[in-house]
Amino acid sequence: MSDPRIKGNNGGVPQTGGTGRVGANAGTQPIELKAVAVPEAAKMAGDSVAETANAAAVQAARRVPLAWAPKRQLTEDAKPNRTVYPWLQDRIERSVKAIFAARKEGRPVAARSAPVAPAWNPATASTYGDGSLEPPRAQASAGALAPGQGKVSPTGLTGGNSVIRFADDGEPTNFTILDQGSTNGCGTTSLAMMLNYMAGGKPLFDREKVDRQIRHFNMFSSPGDIAAYAERHGLEASVHSDTSIADLHRMIDQGLPVQILMDIEESHDGTGLHYEVVTGYGTGPDGKRYIELANPWGQREFMAEDAFMARWSNLSGKGFPLGINRVAITMKPEGHPARLLNDERDSFIDTGMTGLRVAEGLTQVTSGWARRDPATLTGGLVRLVAGGLVAIPTLLANAASDWGGSWFKQGWSQLGKGFGGTLAGLGKMAVGGVTYALTKPVEIVGNVVSKGVDLVASGAKGVVRGIGKVFSAL
Repeated sequence: MSDPRIKGNNGGVPQTGGTGRVGANAGTQPIELKAVAVPEAAKMAGDSVAETANAAAVQAARRVPLAWAPKRQLTEDAKPNRTVYPWLQDRIERSVKAIFAARKEGRPVAARSAPVAPAWNPATASTYGDGSLEPPRAQASAGALAPGQGKVSPTGLTGGNSVIRFADDGEPTNFTILDQGSTNGCGTTSLAMMLNYMAGGKPLFDREKVDRQIRHFNMFSSPGDIAAYAERHGLEASVHSDTSIADLHRMIDQGLPVQILMDIEESHDGTGLHYEVVTGYGTGPDGKRYIELANPWGQREFMAEDAFMARWSNLSGKGFPLGINRVAITMKPEGHPARLLNDERDSFIDTGMTGLRVAEGLTQVTSGWARRDPATLTGGLVRLVAGGLVAIPTLLANAASDWGGSWFKQGWSQLGKGFGGTLAGLGKMAVGGVTYALTKPVEIVGNVVSKGVDLVASGAKGVVRGIGKVFSAL
């Protein structure tokens, strides 16, 4: 979802060409368990069973290589993008850029000079335009573990893990970082990186190949379309919202990178919506926790966890709340024992999915038009128009209920802090409680109706496709 990064000034960016000589990390750590209030004996027995199951899953993941090949070559891959009336295409592209412009023209990008020494010092490291840090050139450490045989910290970090493995020359062997170039294709470029990793580092996909199916007229990509593309090619995939840092760590520990949607602009107003791939995590020399990222601008980078969380959370479009919070897309080969995050695309009560369905409708309208596919066009129109009408009050109710809940908590914390503090606290609790009580039901009902619209859209797409097959057979 990003405008092209400014070209030039690119010296010193570590090269990332992969050779595919080594398979992907197949996972090493058990998944954390949630404590539940049960009698002690039952709890201990349950914990023992859960730990055994988790350990068995991790061991199985180590034995199964994370290598996959697409099931088939879909015919849609061969269909070229359609050029519509120039004035219409230009208007579409200008409208999309006005809403989802990742970088403003003329914005300077910091010089990217690699550190002289392999040791990485965050205080002196080069910075990118989005505030993340350039890591040092990768160096293969003596006795480095092979994929699936244990934790490996990203170069320059400690106490973490990474899905990337390096050869003796310091080049990645299983993960190639691609460059979206002068396009708005950060989503499809990130997806291509994920797919190539699943194939053991083989360069089976690039942005252009993925674009031919799900991205047209230089628009953004929706998480739903990204996951569906992976599924059509034989992978299991999920779209998850309200994801935590612990969730990311668990995915990395299983050898699974995670595609995420964030806002890289300081204004956090939707002008910098951008897809990247989380590939690792660890602690820097400054004691801070960092996330390792593969940026589809062709660069590997580190971002402090607190900054990452701020950019990943509560996305908006020009200040309008989108209800999209910490979205993560995960995928794996079918039957692989690694555990994906829960798939929430079919959730009836998920405000994030309500907003994402509207975005998916817009991308499907353009895709259906470009590929002369009336079924996709029809389903997209239903999601965009009807879904949009439902989403607007739902998202506003979500923002209001969040505000009401926040005010109620603030008021609660002020109780007992003197007469004035208690009085102010009671007032905040009253206003916040009433706001929450009035708006939360609207949000819930809107989410349910949104899912209903989604089902209708899928049905309409199937009906139109069936009618088309009947007429084509005549």
